[in-house]
Amino acid sequence: MANIFDFKYGVKINYNEVGECLPTLETIDVLYVDSFQQTCSLFCAWRLTDFDYLQDNTLIVELCSSSGDVLKRDSAIMKAWQPENENDTCLGATIMLQFQDVVIETTELYTKIYLNGDLLGTYPLTVKLKEGD
Repeated sequence: MANIFDFKYGVKINYNEVGECLPTLETIDVLYVDSFQQTCSLFCAWRLTDFDYLQDNTLIVELCSSSGDVLKRDSAIMKAWQPENENDTCLGATIMLQFQDVVIETTELYTKIYLNGDLLGTYPLTVKLKEGD
C-alpha cells in the first residue's frame, strides 16, 4: 500500500531533487490568523512512496473543517512513470499543493489524501488567533 512521508504545511515549501524539504519561508505546525472568517492560502507538501508507479494513479486531496465539511478539493491523474533507461527505478513522488482563498472559520483543519479511492492519511492543522503584536 502507498505511504506518505514528510507531510508539511507551510506558507511556501520547496523540495530539492532528492526530496529534502527546503522551506523558503517557513513550515508551520499552527496557522495563526488575525480573525476567523479570514481568507488565506495554504501550502502542503509530501513524499508518496510504495505505489504502483507503472500505472496511472488518481490522487484526491481534500482540505476539511473540523466538522468534516470539505473546504477545498483537488484531484490529479498521476501518469504512469516511463523509465528512460533499462536500470532506472522510481523511488516515489514529491507532491506540492496550494489551497487558495480558504476561508478560515474553525480552530482545526484537516487534509485528507486519497490514492485510487483509498484514504492514505489525514493531517490536522491547528488554527489560532494571533495575539497582540
